Amino acid sequence: MRPALVSVVLLGALSCSDAAGPETRGRVAFTYTGAGGGNFSASGDAAFTTGTSWAAGFVQTGETHVGASNPRSGTLVDLAILRLERTTSGSESIDAACNIDGSVSCTGMDFYLNFNGNGDTGDFFCALTSGTIVLTEVSSSRAKGTFSGNGNCIAGSGGASSAFSVSNGTFDVALVAPPG
Repeated sequence: MRPALVSVVLLGALSCSDAAGPETRGRVAFTYTGAGGGNFSASGDAAFTTGTSWAAGFVQTGETHVGASNPRSGTLVDLAILRLERTTSGSESIDAACNIDGSVSCTGMDFYLNFNGNGDTGDFFCALTSGTIVLTEVSSSRAKGTFSGNGNCIAGSGGASSAFSVSNGTFDVALVAPPG
């Protein structure tokens, strides 16, 4: 997991899009264990700021990318990122070696808790190493699907990794302009 690069690229790419209005509203939600456990739910227009909740996606080089952010205190956020090695409806297994911000196509999910967006601090950095992401519907303007799996988290303060799991994951996001 390299939260620094992926968060800067995702936030930067999405903030450069010219998407606005109700057609850009999206939602990502799931239940997780590990890293304190709980429910994550981010929804909103593609505002891409640390002060508002948002969820959006883009398609690039044969992959579908989904990002969602929920504000915490100050400029901190909880950030979920899905990368799916397909642009058509169907299912993909999560690749344990998937580097969300890498140059090699893969399917994976990262989740950063209480993250500063610059990549240098956060409470937990989590990634799924097994599971499935299903793209149930996709058009030129929206992507919908489900996801679940198991993986691990690393505390921002260091130390050993701990178990992490995601269940009941869903996304329904507007597809905006990819980074360019």
